Amino acid sequence: MTKSSDSYRTMPLMKSIRKYLQQLYIDQKNQKMTLKERYTENDLVCKKEDGTPLRPDYLTGGFATIMKNSKLPYIRFHDLRHSAASIMINAGHDLLDISYWLGHNDLNTTKRYAHLEYWSKEELAEFMDKQLGLDTLYELKDIEEEFSDQLDG
Repeated sequence: MTKSSDSYRTMPLMKSIRKYLQQLYIDQKNQKMTLKERYTENDLVCKKEDGTPLRPDYLTGGFATIMKNSKLPYIRFHDLRHSAASIMINAGHDLLDISYWLGHNDLNTTKRYAHLEYWSKEELAEFMDKQLGLDTLYELKDIEEEFSDQLDG
């Protein structure tokens, strides 16, 4: 269920998710054969082993439990959207593409989600340094060692 009709979009199915869903389908067929009349038949994709529906908060509640029991810093399930956006932006993907992936109508919303890692900022600085060519323009030399000696002395 989407927030609005504008939120509806079609996305490609990742290969690993396709494999997972195929295995889930096979597992459910096997469970149905094992449980026979005790299996609850329905069209749901994600359900309990006996076919009964999962509670609406199953995923978020389970995630909260995992976070509580882990040694990782606590985050909410929704925060995974921020992580996904940051992973994509740091891998060099276009902000507009990321915005579409997340279902945002406004790039400013996506900007709040996508955080550049420091190493990525360093790569951008190095890229801009090469593009501007100031080393060549001003005939700059690497004097890091000499500079350090001056600071120490």
